[in-house]
Amino acid sequence: MSDAFFSACSYCDLFAESAGLCSDDNTTSVAPIFLVTFGAGSATFSLDTPANFSFTTSYHQLFANPISDGDFAFTNVVPSSPVVWHGGAVDHTPNDSGGYMFLANADPNPGEFYKDTVDNLCIGQRYEFSVYLTNIVRPYGLAKPNVLFEIRTATSDNTLIAQKSSGDIPEYSSMTWTKYGISFVATNTSVVLLMISNTPNGGGNDMALDDIAFSICSNASSGVCSIG
Repeated sequence: MSDAFFSACSYCDLFAESAGLCSDDNTTSVAPIFLVTFGAGSATFSLDTPANFSFTTSYHQLFANPISDGDFAFTNVVPSSPVVWHGGAVDHTPNDSGGYMFLANADPNPGEFYKDTVDNLCIGQRYEFSVYLTNIVRPYGLAKPNVLFEIRTATSDNTLIAQKSSGDIPEYSSMTWTKYGISFVATNTSVVLLMISNTPNGGGNDMALDDIAFSICSNASSGVCSIG
């Protein structure tokens, strides 16, 4: 990510945060414009890379444990080491035996979990960018993950359109998936979608992501417009 992206966070309060998730009545009856589930398989670690799912990340991919600060893996089970993790817990996607998730040991420095560009948006329509997140640490009082969602223009200046924080993602006695995200009104036909690590601490701050979706907040439109 460019320095301009991160420097913006030093004055985030100057920008009005966008609305949260859309009403389920408006998103559940229409198929998402895209949905990333990370696939499924019998091997514990997937050999797929972010390019297979059309996004980029500033995190370093591993294909085995240990997963250290700044690393991630596509895995179908939370490793049993470190002992503070919910070892044996599985992904969120329903009905996908061996389903993979994006498991990250978040770095204390800001970094992009996820970056993608979406084209052919309908100006004036409201869209939702969402993901299921979970804290993979059991209740030990360690640093909690926090994700900053940003929507930016797909232009050279990457103007900030909207942003919203997940807030601290709680620890639970059993691993619990919760939907988080952001909704915004499109002012450009192309936007950059970002999820950024937002916790300046490496003690804990471990999480998993699954079922990343981009949807229109309406059951009366596809949300895709022809450009030109």
